[in-house]
Amino acid sequence: MEMTPARSAIWSQVGKALSHQIFDRFERFEDAVDEAVSGVAPEDRPALRGLLEDMLASSEDARALWENSGAGIAFHDSRGARMAMEMLLQAVKSKG
Repeated sequence: MEMTPARSAIWSQVGKALSHQIFDRFERFEDAVDEAVSGVAPEDRPALRGLLEDMLASSEDARALWENSGAGIAFHDSRGARMAMEMLLQAVKSKG
């Protein structure tokens, strides 16, 4: 999947927000995801939504795509990473 500089920047921003330290403030992953999406400027959320939709539709390994974000939260398999991306997408959709 092609990552343009703009897509890479927004994906890195989300990854940075999902660092290990986020769980010092939130116990639930869902709350951490919501906080990460809240940190994305409203005008950039459509781009994040498109990126997540493309990643979820991609045949590429979801775990590798997740790792590209630089998130401090790692998954042992693609299934966990895919679920996290789906949660991010739902959070983006709910924030508009």
